[in-house]
Amino acid sequence: MGGVKIFDKQLSVLPQSMQRQFQLFWEAFDAEVAATLAKNNLFLQSAPRVIGASAFCQKVCSQYPESIKQLFATDVMVNAQGAKYFQEKLAKECGGCDDMPTFMQTLRRFRNQEMLRIAWRDLMNWAKLNESLFELTALADIIIQFTAEKIIEWHNARYGKPMTTNGQLAAYYVIALGKLGGEELNFSSDVDLMFAYEDSGHTEGGATISNEQFYNQVTQDVIKCLSEITEDGFVFRVDIRLRPYGDSGPIVLTKKALEDYYQLQGRDWERYALVKARFVVGKNVGEDSLAAVLQAFTYRKYVDYSVIESLREVKALLDRETKRLRLQDNIKRGPGGIREVEFVVQAFQIIRGGKEPYLQENHLINALNSIRLLEGLPKNLVQELMQAYCYLRVLENRLQMLEDRQTQQLPQSKEEQEKLALVMQHESWDELYQTLEAHRRNVKKHFQFTIATPEEKRLPVEHFSLCDVIWKKSTNEEEQEELAAILKDEAEVKNFIDELKQLRKGAQLKSASKRAKNRMDALMPLLLATILKQQRPTELLSRISPIIGAIAKRSAYVVLLTENAEVLQHLIVYCSSSPWIAKRLAQFPLLMDEVLVSYKSKPGIQQKYLADELQQILLTFPEDDLEGQMEFMRQFKHSHEVRAAIYELLGLLSISEISHYLTLIAMIIVQQVYRLAVSHLINRHGRPSGESAPSQSLDFAIIAYGKFGAQELTYESDLDLVFLHGGNGTLMTDGHNPISNGEFYIRLGQRIIHLLSASTLSGVLYKIDVRLRPSGNAGMLVSQYDAYETYQLTKAWTWEHQALVRACVILGSPGLTQQFNHLRRKILARVRDNNALRQDLLEMRTKMLNHKQAAMTADIKNSPGGVIDLEFILQYAVLHWAHQYPQLAESTNNLLILECLVKEQLLSATEGEQISRAYHSFHDALHQQTLQHDSYYKSENWAQNSANILKIWEKFLGESPTHLSDASP
Repeated sequence: MGGVKIFDKQLSVLPQSMQRQFQLFWEAFDAEVAATLAKNNLFLQSAPRVIGASAFCQKVCSQYPESIKQLFATDVMVNAQGAKYFQEKLAKECGGCDDMPTFMQTLRRFRNQEMLRIAWRDLMNWAKLNESLFELTALADIIIQFTAEKIIEWHNARYGKPMTTNGQLAAYYVIALGKLGGEELNFSSDVDLMFAYEDSGHTEGGATISNEQFYNQVTQDVIKCLSEITEDGFVFRVDIRLRPYGDSGPIVLTKKALEDYYQLQGRDWERYALVKARFVVGKNVGEDSLAAVLQAFTYRKYVDYSVIESLREVKALLDRETKRLRLQDNIKRGPGGIREVEFVVQAFQIIRGGKEPYLQENHLINALNSIRLLEGLPKNLVQELMQAYCYLRVLENRLQMLEDRQTQQLPQSKEEQEKLALVMQHESWDELYQTLEAHRRNVKKHFQFTIATPEEKRLPVEHFSLCDVIWKKSTNEEEQEELAAILKDEAEVKNFIDELKQLRKGAQLKSASKRAKNRMDALMPLLLATILKQQRPTELLSRISPIIGAIAKRSAYVVLLTENAEVLQHLIVYCSSSPWIAKRLAQFPLLMDEVLVSYKSKPGIQQKYLADELQQILLTFPEDDLEGQMEFMRQFKHSHEVRAAIYELLGLLSISEISHYLTLIAMIIVQQVYRLAVSHLINRHGRPSGESAPSQSLDFAIIAYGKFGAQELTYESDLDLVFLHGGNGTLMTDGHNPISNGEFYIRLGQRIIHLLSASTLSGVLYKIDVRLRPSGNAGMLVSQYDAYETYQLTKAWTWEHQALVRACVILGSPGLTQQFNHLRRKILARVRDNNALRQDLLEMRTKMLNHKQAAMTADIKNSPGGVIDLEFILQYAVLHWAHQYPQLAESTNNLLILECLVKEQLLSATEGEQISRAYHSFHDALHQQTLQHDSYYKSENWAQNSANILKIWEKFLGESPTHLSDASP
């Protein structure tokens, strides 16, 4: 083989066709360059395989022999390169081009050289899939950016810069869609682009033209530079059919026109395209409003199952296209191909991306990882899709690298099949095809399930036909008898049917569109059949009917319940378990999103993540949209309360953990409300002056008392708050409309209370109780710290020191927080006369019992031996022993105080266990009273727990208030 002998070892493992292709290449190759490359081991090992397989690589090496020599003279063949490499190299090679023909020629040569390097590395398995996709994307990004800059520079020289009517430079935007937008461009892919510019106006040069004319010419030249075929080939084929109005639309639009289109006319299939939208040019100026519009169009704020309907229509078109074009062996558009993986993933993103920002990913592999982490799809399904997608993308790339041809069609000739099998590292074409088919079967299975109709997905449902008749038609005697047999009570039949009649007559259903009514007709037989399998079906229907009425015009939720049997089952379970949840869902239909999630494992509740969740959404509101921010905070609170109730019903969190969760939500909301209130007052009056607090914070603190301070909030708890400020209240604020520091802080307290307790259609955030401040209702709303300290040390009653046991700072300047904590420990650790302490607590408890006497029946909280007595015992223990055991004053939580008492042997282990058991039983009952809407819900083992608490009371506090001892639940 003459000069080919140095490759004998490498050639011996190749098919004859590849050996011949390489031999012909090498014999015709530049002799001088060949002599240099023959000394390069990396080239010797790889050239026969790459050149023998890829006609494209052979052609580029033959056209630019010096290029292949330069590539193997450095480490760029071994290591992946990023945007900086392409940017520097392109600027060096094309920076001096002064005319379009020279620029186009140089650009194509640069492109071919870099595509040669990328293909070589990929075909030799020196690059992983993600590296090849990343390099191809980075190369395209830099070329598009450089081309746009070069063309704009030439047009600026001719016409001047395009300016908006308000004198600002009219920026240019190039938005990538498809594979380029997803940062996973394949080897010979089109680049899907949309073009836009800032606003109308004119250029400022001598040859003045409109911005529209300017950017039309720029866009035409950009497309020409990239896609026109010359003797050096092309750079990228440009596809602009995904732009607004498709082929009939302008090639470039103003930003406002683009925004208006998607807000008013965007279609469902365009949402799939925009999942991958990414700014390539104009990112820094375009992402503020334009990107927000594109994101809002793509991802709804609610869980949106309606996109499945549009996906079914797309699937029908795909099936017809597959048959017409005979695409069975097309690895992108054929059954089980790349496009079906993309549809499964993008459908999931669009359905849930509005509620799960982590799903708003333009890169498919990253999106699949997010789905896996969120447990949105079964792990095995995600794994199968991931493996299939990666295999298909590698196959697609290597298929296109053979000839630099945009094809996804499997080769038919034996020679081409041998080449592809070899570069895919298979022993034979049969082995490749079997592997491919296994992946395509998995993809097809998951795609078919995703787009299957509810009827196709659903197993036979008992009573479905009966329920279809009951919902859609008047029932005759036969159907009523069948229904009576199920309900086992003829009286219930009338109630069940009457409930349905009321639902059908409801205003929401009567005024719904025909399409909405059709969707309801698809849902209701399934819902009713499921209800009939539950206990007390008529009662359950009465709970769920208001929810159905509330969502009748919210097609996304109706489709969600129809499409997803698991979600429908969730709704049934939660509503049958808790009328409180059912009522919340009916009041606030957006809470249906909480029904969507499959809660299977114990959640991690962390303050940081909850605060970040709230903050990220609030940042999307304009700064002056206080109403919108407050409304979202109410939604945030309602969502997490319902989520907490679900966690409790499913046994995923203990009562203590639920209380801690609800407390964290309240704390985060109060802190956010504080920020809004401070911003409002500082804008109007400036900052208080003469303070010792750091310059960016105020010398202010919010103290939580009661259940809030003890981290024991329940679902409908009030918040007991006390406000403090430091510094001199007579000094003035530093704004244009100054007021005294004292007045500033009073207004701050008032505004916080107003924002938290203002009533809207979504209810209130929290009811606020500030009566625990010094002197109660007669005292200042916001106390100056020195006055507060003096009051606590000299005037406060024993019950006010009791309240301090459960008081903590939830927000405050470092200095004020330290002062309060020191004062609290100091007061709790006072040496007290035990007889006087007992007498004060007994008198207070007697007053409370006398006040509640008229409503004592079944009052777990106030009855003797109930929650209040339990808390009094612990508070007495802290006030009595904290001077000897300072650790008793460290915590505000009852269980932690109890733990400390047992540890220090101030309570016996038996007493500690009795109190702990009673605590959990009482608080579980209090939660259930809310969740079941049953104020008479009895605590388990009430009598025994109550007797134990009264016994311990008598041991520590002496005679119990026996005149009410018979009042018990």
